[in-house]
Amino acid sequence: MQLHLDAGQANFAHTTCKVCGLVYAQGEERDEKVHAAFHSSVLQGIRFQGWQNERVIKLDGSKGRILLVHPTDSAAHLKKVKDISTFLEEQMGLVAGWLLSVPCKVFLYISAGKRMVGCVVTERISLAHPVIAWCTGAPDAPSPPTAPTAMPPVVGRPQRTLLTTDQGCPTKAICGVRLMWVSLEARGQGIASQLLDMARCNCLAGYIVPRHELAFSQPTSDGQAFAARYTGTKAFLVYT
Repeated sequence: MQLHLDAGQANFAHTTCKVCGLVYAQGEERDEKVHAAFHSSVLQGIRFQGWQNERVIKLDGSKGRILLVHPTDSAAHLKKVKDISTFLEEQMGLVAGWLLSVPCKVFLYISAGKRMVGCVVTERISLAHPVIAWCTGAPDAPSPPTAPTAMPPVVGRPQRTLLTTDQGCPTKAICGVRLMWVSLEARGQGIASQLLDMARCNCLAGYIVPRHELAFSQPTSDGQAFAARYTGTKAFLVYT
């Protein structure tokens, strides 16, 4: 428990940022600094100076590059990925340590401004289940769009709405997307699609995973809408 003395200073009441979702103590210098850094990362991406030996798998003109990190890469690379995963787990409301609890490939979009503005984490899977209903029990949740549009901005922590899947119909799936994230200011630029394209090309040697063999784990409401657009079907695959 953290105690604060009332000496006429600013209000120490805890508040939740409506943009980044972080809970912090207003007026407490350390909390304010932590919030400022976290808020900046949610909006603009995580600062990333780059590595001397990078595995660059795509150059996006002058806008940025996509890097691939394997679970057997150098300790320095894996430490940075661990830091990124800790931030993403906090921002996405996931259990600490869950993201990298299995062997994963991590795809990072690094902008020309030296920030990690997009990330996709994938794993090998074999089966998934098609979605048969959107947002069951959540009548106010939006339906997936029927035409391609930019993902709307997230207010606070990303929300997950309920999905009903056909548990009696397991379907072949090769690539599981444990997480997909793009910073708020970088959305609508095709970064998520590029990352998933690279994930499908680098899942199995000599095989490009078709979109219908791609499955998503714990997608947010925005992620569900994106998955429907990217795969071309509302009955996209999900897995646990």
